[in-house]
Amino acid sequence: YRKRTRGESNLVKIAIADDQVLFRDMLSIILTQDHTFEVIGSAGDGNEILQLCDEEKPDIVLLDVNMPVADGIFALLKIKEKYPHMKVIMLTTFEEEDYLLNACTNAADGYLLKDTKPETLINTIKCVNDGLFVMHRSVQQCMVKQLAKALQTEKITEIADERFDFD
Repeated sequence: YRKRTRGESNLVKIAIADDQVLFRDMLSIILTQDHTFEVIGSAGDGNEILQLCDEEKPDIVLLDVNMPVADGIFALLKIKEKYPHMKVIMLTTFEEEDYLLNACTNAADGYLLKDTKPETLINTIKCVNDGLFVMHRSVQQCMVKQLAKALQTEKITEIADERFDFD
């Protein structure tokens, strides 16, 4: 991983994990344009971001889902186990339901797609830093669909339990 610092302590400290070097570097350039952010380092896989979190204690981690060695879901789980206060935003090209559900059930603080505009990413980081959960619109639609399925399944189970007393 590469470490970058500006040495200012009142900034929101951000770590980036993505297996594409160009994408990591572009994110770093974009984010450091906002003078409230400090990109403290970047990593190419889940194990590297865990090491960076141990060493630098970022406020926010931008985490790709699909990375070699250890993926983003594994890294999210380990980060939240060790540092529950650390905010993690999944930033990925994947909007598959399994990734999304795993990220949400493992306490991700946000879920954005990589086609997000830079100003939206900056606003998302600020919102998540203030305690909000933020997700991309298409991700929200997927979540609503999953919730509707779960509620329908629960309703069917309730009706069956009432109709056929299984006790």
